[in-house]
Amino acid sequence: MMTHSKSKPNPKNAKAALTAAFAAGTAAVIAIALVLRAYGPGNMWKGAISGGVATLIILAIVTWRSAKRPEKSTTADRATALWDAADERDLRIRTNTAAILGYLTLPITALAAVVLAIGVDTEMVMAILIFLQIGIAIIAFTVENRRN
Repeated sequence: MMTHSKSKPNPKNAKAALTAAFAAGTAAVIAIALVLRAYGPGNMWKGAISGGVATLIILAIVTWRSAKRPEKSTTADRATALWDAADERDLRIRTNTAAILGYLTLPITALAAVVLAIGVDTEMVMAILIFLQIGIAIIAFTVENRRN
C-alpha cells in the first residue's frame, strides 16, 4: 500500500528535477517539430510547437503555484504539478479523470477511424478528435472535482 506524504521535497533536488523535466520537454517539442516539418503535412509542425510550448508553460505555472503558494493552488494545480503536491482527494480525482478519458477514448478513436475510412478529410477528423478528448478531460475533471 502506498502512503502519501505532504512534505515538501528538498529544494535543491526539486530544482534539479524540474530543470531536467523542462529540458526534456523542450527537447521533445523541438524533436517532434523537426520531424513534422520534414515529413508532416502543411503547418502541422507549427501546431506542435504551439501546443508543446503552451503545455510546458501551463505545467510550469501549476508547479510554481503548488510550490510557492500552496494556499492559493487549486485541485488542478496540485494534481498536475511536477512534484508530490497532491493529497489523496486530488490523486483520486486525477485517477478518475484519467479512467473516464481512457474509457471514452477507445470508442471515439474507433469512430474517427470509421469516419476516415469513408473519406472525410484527415486533418479535420484529427483536429476534432484531439479537441474532443481535451473537452472530455476537462468535463470529467470538473465533474469529479464537484462530486468529491
